[in-house]
Parts: sequence; structure tokens; C-alpha cells
Amino acid sequence: MNIGPLATKEFQFRMRGPRAFSLLTIYLGILSGVALIMYLGASLAFEDIGGNRALGQPLYWLIIGMQVILVCFVAPAFTVGAISGERERGTFDLLRTTLLEPVEIAGGKFLAALGYVLLIVGCSLPLFGLAFTLGGVEPFQMVLSVWCVCVTAASASALGLCISAHVRSTVNSAVVTYALILSILIGLPIMVLIVAGLLLPALPGSSASSAATGNELLSAILVYVASLSPIGVFTGNEANYLTSGRVWSMTIPGSTQTYPAPFLVFSFGHLLASALLFWLTVRRLGRADKL
Repeated sequence: MNIGPLATKEFQFRMRGPRAFSLLTIYLGILSGVALIMYLGASLAFEDIGGNRALGQPLYWLIIGMQVILVCFVAPAFTVGAISGERERGTFDLLRTTLLEPVEIAGGKFLAALGYVLLIVGCSLPLFGLAFTLGGVEPFQMVLSVWCVCVTAASASALGLCISAHVRSTVNSAVVTYALILSILIGLPIMVLIVAGLLLPALPGSSASSAATGNELLSAILVYVASLSPIGVFTGNEANYLTSGRVWSMTIPGSTQTYPAPFLVFSFGHLLASALLFWLTVRRLGRADKL
């Protein structure tokens, strides 16, 4: 398998245009500007700005929120037209006449898009240093958050690539991709809140042990379903750490039973989905007569 030539060509094409540097400049400018405004505002409100948890944590969540928005809406933008755009320009047949296999074509497109998104994420990492200096944020929290952002970028890019391979129009590919992303990003947490309000008993404590066990298992399942959303996994990890102080495991309030931490389920689910979506893309590209 040789995906290097296509990935290099795609990445160079993307980086040589003004669009790549404009997007990077705008993103870092907005993020740095908001962080500077927060810092200046806090410096006027507090005499001793050093180690101020009241500023460190909001700044940390600001950076994470911006990165989640970035990977969920920018990452698919580089892949929704990766295959359908080639068909619309009439260059897909030329690409198929090369010696590249379908897995090499899909891999090159995927790595080029993912590489640029990770470049943008990496450029914003120095701002984490400011949040860490102000206090209220542990180093492992930053590492864990960056990992979840990278996993989200991989799954979002794979989703856009897969839809692009199955839909002939780039516009339709974008509509379907972003509809699915919004469903995962916002729909899953809302659905979990509705189901929790309907199924979980009104009284948290139950005299029957079987009912308490069922309530605990249902709560764990709902937490894991919500954790499949990037918003859910960040809030779930933070809530788990604040309530139990655990990183790799979690406990349901009122129970001593431990379960895998939300980010583990999130990582496994999204990486598995990325692999499945990539396989579906390769399988589709291999059926040249149906494209």
C-alpha cells in the first residue's frame, strides 16, 4: 500500500493556497483575541492574577469548545468533496487509471485532510499553557482533551470521506454529513436527557436492590451513549473527575461499582466507526462500475 504520493500531493495543494493560511490565521486570531480579552478583564477585576482558578478553567473550556467546533465543522469540509468533487470535475477516471489502489486513494485523501486539521489543533496548544499557568486545570485533563479532539477529527473526516464516496453531488454530501454530525454532537445529549427523565425513577433511592441495580445500569448506559457525543464526553469526563477523582474509571452516584471512564468508550466507539467508514469508502471505490 502506497498512500504517500497522493497524500503529499493533496496536502501540498491545500497548503499552497491562500485558503489554508487564511483559515489558520482567522481561527488563531479569534481564539487568541478572546483569551486576551478574558485575561485583561480578569487582570482588572483581580489584584493578583497569577494562579487564578476563576480564569484558568473558563479559558480551558473556551479552547476546548473552539477545538470541538473546529473539528466537527471544518474537518468534514476537507473530505465531503474529496471523491464527489473528483467526479464533478471529471478527474476521477484519471485518478483510477493510475497505479493507486482504492485503499491508497482513500488513505491519501483521508490523511491529507486529517493532517491539516491536526495542524490547526496543534497550533492552538500553546494557549493551554496560559490556562495551566492560571491554575484550575490538571495536565492530564489537557492531554485527555487533546486526545478526544484528535479522535473526533479522525471520525469526522472519515464520515465526510465515506459520504463523499457514496453521494455523487458535493452539496448533497455536505448536507448529509453535517446532518449526521449535528445529530451526534447535539442530538445524542438531548436524547439522553429525555430518556433519563422518562425512564429513571423520580426518587433516586429505591428500597428494592434489583430496582437499584437496574437504575445504576441504566444510568451507566445513558452516560456512555451521551459520551459518544464530543460535548457529552468532555462534560462527562469533567463531572466524573470532580465527583470521584478518577481518570480511567467512573462510579455512579450512590454506588461503589466502577465502570470504564467515558473517554474510553468514546475513543473505542469513534475509532471503530472511523475504521468502518474507511472500509466502506474503500469498498465503494473498488466498485468502479457503480461510481
